[in-house]
Amino acid sequence: VVRAVRGDDEDEMRRFHAVIEEAFLDSDHHSVGYAAWRQQVDAEETPVFGEWFVAEADGRIVGVLQSSSSGGDDNEGWVKRLATLRAYRKRGIGEALLRRAFAVYASNGRTLAGLGVDLANPTKAAQLYYAVGMKPLYQANIYRKMI
Repeated sequence: VVRAVRGDDEDEMRRFHAVIEEAFLDSDHHSVGYAAWRQQVDAEETPVFGEWFVAEADGRIVGVLQSSSSGGDDNEGWVKRLATLRAYRKRGIGEALLRRAFAVYASNGRTLAGLGVDLANPTKAAQLYYAVGMKPLYQANIYRKMI
């Protein structure tokens, strides 16, 4: 089941955050505790919880999509985070979350949908984005030297 998050339900918001943290353990995601994450959410102009989604399976939240209002000026829905728990990957959950977000973005008058992805992501997330019809706008490399 894919549905909008209950943004006024503190327990659900904690579970939403927990899915992000657990799903990104095998990536370069910088972990942040719930209180700090909640401060980030509350600091956004206006979090549009109607554009945030959870996927439920086996009686629990196993995937989430967090949208950002940052693309609103460009008439673009923006996927800030898309996360699926490892045990539930490759079952169409990410695709279902994206397709729901695209439909809601469109119903809200948005003509574009975007997101950013680390191409070195071990889940090969870019394959999913191609599968739902997204196309890359540009690629960037970030360099670092330990000193």
